[in-house]
Amino acid sequence: MIKELIQNFFQTSFLSLIWLMTITSLFNTDITVHYNYFWRLILISILFGLTFGVLYPYLWKYSTTKSNFNVFVCSTDNTFIILCSIYLYSSRLFTQVYPFIYAIVVINLILHYVIFKLYSDYLNQKYIMEIQNRKRL
Repeated sequence: MIKELIQNFFQTSFLSLIWLMTITSLFNTDITVHYNYFWRLILISILFGLTFGVLYPYLWKYSTTKSNFNVFVCSTDNTFIILCSIYLYSSRLFTQVYPFIYAIVVINLILHYVIFKLYSDYLNQKYIMEIQNRKRL
């Protein structure tokens, strides 16, 4: 489990760093970028790696807590990571987004809950098909 989570962390962090560098190079072509800005991008990718490479797989594969708690923890963490990432990317952008923070929290919670329900229904159907196939054999 630990080995898989470490591998997920590094893979997610690296891919998100490449994604961030691509977005930054596409949209900031005429701006001089300071050296510490790259450290901010690395920090954003580490936050993504911790969230999507460690926390999400741990909660949904290995944790024994109730699903509603998992949805709440994931949506809270995701909101925190979104706001931190926006602030690290651009403090000016963060000041523009800040008035909508309650809408972001509510939308994030609703979407996490809906997607969780859809995903659990999908997994239940998949397990039903596996059980039916085993009975036939």
